[in-house]
Amino acid sequence: MSYQTDEPTPEVIDEEQADDSPRFVKLVLAMLAIAGLILPGFQKLYMRQRIWFGIYFCLGLLWFSPIVWLKLLSCVPRLLSLAEGLWVWSLDNGDFETRFNTEQARLSWKSSTHNQVGEDDNDREELPDEPY
Repeated sequence: MSYQTDEPTPEVIDEEQADDSPRFVKLVLAMLAIAGLILPGFQKLYMRQRIWFGIYFCLGLLWFSPIVWLKLLSCVPRLLSLAEGLWVWSLDNGDFETRFNTEQARLSWKSSTHNQVGEDDNDREELPDEPY
């Protein structure tokens, strides 16, 4: 006799499907950076670097200035965006994850230090509670 439950069964995710997310993020970041030739800074906003987005964006808007040296200054963030886009595009997925997925690195570091602290706590003797 078999019992059927209405609980959802966990789906098995193959390696290709699990590997799509870093590729997609890398592709979006590279495309935004290369599109920075037109209006720079959006790759910085995508990576949650708001201050750098403001700097790139404001310098990029100097292109519309009638002063020549300000127009030349606006080329700096455009060229930096192009270089960053080509650099991100050339990274393989492992390098991209280690450089840009710092949240995952922090989580793994916290879990490893938490395990070390937990081992030390087990070695200590528990002191009885004293009334004040």
